[in-house]
Order: sequence, then structure tokens, then C-alpha cells
Amino acid sequence: EFINKFKEKQLTKSNLVKGTFVYAISDGINKAIPFLILPIIVRFLTPEDYGIITNFMIFIQIMSIFAYGAAQGSIPVQFFKLDKQNFQGYIVSLISICFVVLIFFTVLFLFLKNELEEIMGVPVGYQFLTIVEVFFGVFTCINMLLWRCEEKPIKFGVFQISQTILNIFFTIWFVVYLKWAWEGKILANLIAICVMGIINIVILFYRGYYRFRINFKQAVAVLSFALPLIPHALALWGKTGVDKILITNLESLSENGLYSTAITWSAIITILITSFGNAYNPYLLKKLASFDKTPSEDNHIEEKKKIVKLSYMFIGGLACFVLCSYFIFYGLIIYIYPESYHSSTRFLSWLMLGEFFRGCYLIYINFIHYTLNTKILGLMTFSLSIIQIGLSYILILKIGTIGAAISTCVISLATAVCVGLYSNKVYPMPWLLKK
Repeated sequence: EFINKFKEKQLTKSNLVKGTFVYAISDGINKAIPFLILPIIVRFLTPEDYGIITNFMIFIQIMSIFAYGAAQGSIPVQFFKLDKQNFQGYIVSLISICFVVLIFFTVLFLFLKNELEEIMGVPVGYQFLTIVEVFFGVFTCINMLLWRCEEKPIKFGVFQISQTILNIFFTIWFVVYLKWAWEGKILANLIAICVMGIINIVILFYRGYYRFRINFKQAVAVLSFALPLIPHALALWGKTGVDKILITNLESLSENGLYSTAITWSAIITILITSFGNAYNPYLLKKLASFDKTPSEDNHIEEKKKIVKLSYMFIGGLACFVLCSYFIFYGLIIYIYPESYHSSTRFLSWLMLGEFFRGCYLIYINFIHYTLNTKILGLMTFSLSIIQIGLSYILILKIGTIGAAISTCVISLATAVCVGLYSNKVYPMPWLLKK
């Protein structure tokens, strides 16, 4: 029995390491390919073209939050809680709600299509293409989540990279070869999503995940899980999404394109933060759980100080990385981008500093997640996002597009401070390292 348990434990560790490695590699390749091809693409796109593409993606991001945002959190939970038959019904309920949401957005576009074109700069016909893209994206999202739950990282990674390669292929064909500008980039993305969506529809059908009868009890369960998450998801999206809308209307599509270019480079900091989080979060949560099993403060004070020191080491390392990266990214934009994009560098310092504060925020948020005190967290982040919208509006009017970058940085700092103070309230730690 001891040998069997030992073998099972070793197999679990092996699967965890293998899965983590495959997910990391596939995610890295998936993010690297579009980024490496971007300097080529922008030579065939004006900043205004890039602004239209950015606003097209804003439509998709908003609809995705309402259409299948709940799937990200609910499917992994229900996969292990429900039996196969009930879980199949849950998937059907989830898809049905997605359809209802997309019908609502279709009607909304019919009534507001001209106003949305004026606000966002996206032509009417392309607004409806966003609905098509989200429709097929629903099935891809669900199947990818199922593969993760079933611990099939190879299938997940191959599919993820295949979709990216297909997107890049059509992007080069339409934008570089046919010179269709922003229309080509949008159509390339649409074709890749639709092709993979159709494949996933077939896969889900043969796996038996379609039962053409809606279980209203499960539909209510989906909604009860999804609705409280919408404000938090909108708050996270609003930190950059609303700024782009404001820039488009208060400045120009060209300014939006330049701002989005700077965001693309500053987002590289996010990759470092995410990589650290993937390794650090399980370690931290395991430590906190062990503290609770033997809740003697004297026995754990030194261990807690080690966690604090590790957190400070990460923050210090991140600060050095951000500082060095700023000069590198600045030079690369000047060197590899057309001259029309060079002025995007004026946003870079503020946006990268904002990413640094986001890294600090992610250090503290784990303690809140551990205690399950997330309602105050949601209220806090949503309130700060509302403040950011108002601050961005005022600053853009006063000093131009740079005001959006400054607003992002200031609110990121405020978020890190508020979350840090709240995390110490719900789970005190020796952050001052007193003896």
C-alpha cells in the first residue's frame, strides 16, 4: 500500500511538472508569434488603422465578458462536482445563455449601429462581425477549458498554437500581400476564430456534450455564478479599454493606435509577472495552509518573514527589470517601427510604471484570495476603475492622450496600496520585518 501511494504521488508530481512545462511553452509561443510579427505588420498599417483594430477588439472583449466570462471559473469547478450527465446539461445551459447574450447585442447593434460607428470608428458591417467571432469563440473557450480539466496539455497547446499560426498566416496574406490594411487584420482574426470554432463544435458534439434540452435549474446556477463576476471583469477590462474609447473620441483614432502600441510593449512586463505568479502562488498558498494547521504564531513568524523577504526580492527585481526594459523597448520602437509610430514612446514610461505597481498588487492579492474575502476586493477594484475613467477624461481634456497613461499609473498605484492594506487586515503579515 505504501508503494502504491508513493507511485501515485510521484505520478501526480510528474503530471504536474509536465503540464506546467507544456502550458508555459505553448503560452509563451502563443504570445511570442504575434509579437514578433507585429513590427512587420505595422509597416502596412497607419496608427489610425491600428486604432480601428484596437476598437474592434474592444467590442469582442466586452461581449466576451457577458457571453462566456463565467465559463472560465465555473467549468473547472463543475467539472469535478457534477456527474457526466449533469455536467453535459450544465454545458448546454452555459451555451444557451451565451446565445441569449449575443442576441441581445445583435438587437443593440441594430438600434445603435450608427452611434457606435461614430464613437468607436468601426464601420457598421464590422460591428456585426464581432458577434460572429464571439459566437465561434464560445465553443473554443469551452473545449479548451475541458482539456485543461482533463489534464490534456498537449492537445491544449497544439490547438492554441495552431489557431495563432492560422491567424498569422491570413494576417500576412491579407495585410502584407493583398494590402487590405485594417480590414485584412480583422478578417484574418475572424477566419482563424471561425475555423477553430467549427472544429470545436464538431469535437464537442462527438464527445457527447450536446443535450438539446435546457435545464433551467442549471441555467440559474450559471447566472448566479456569472452575474457577481461581471462588475469585477468589467473593472479589470476598463483599466485600458475605456481609455482607448476616450482617446478615440477626445483625440483621434491615430492617437489611440499609438497608445495601443505602447500598451503592447508594456504588456511584456505582464509576462514576467504571470510567470512568477504561476510558480509563487502555489508555494504561498501551501505555506499559508500549513500555518493554519498549526496556528501558533511563534512557530511561524520566521517563515512569514521569509515570505515577506521573498516578496520584497520580487518587487526589487521587478523594479530593475522595468527600468532596464524601458530603455530597451524605447530603442526597439525607434529602430524597428516606422517613424509614424515613434511618438508612442511618450506613453511608455507611465504605462510600464503602472505595470510595476500591478506586480506589487498581485503580491498582496493572494492573501485576500486565500481568506475568500473577495467581495470587498471586487467593490474596491470596481470603484477605482470608475475613478480612473473620470480621471482619464479630465486629464485627456487637459493635457491630451498622455493623461490616460498618467491616470493608469496613478490608479495602479492606488490599487496596489489599497489591496496591500486590505490584505494585511484580512491576513496580517510582518511586512515591517520587526524582530
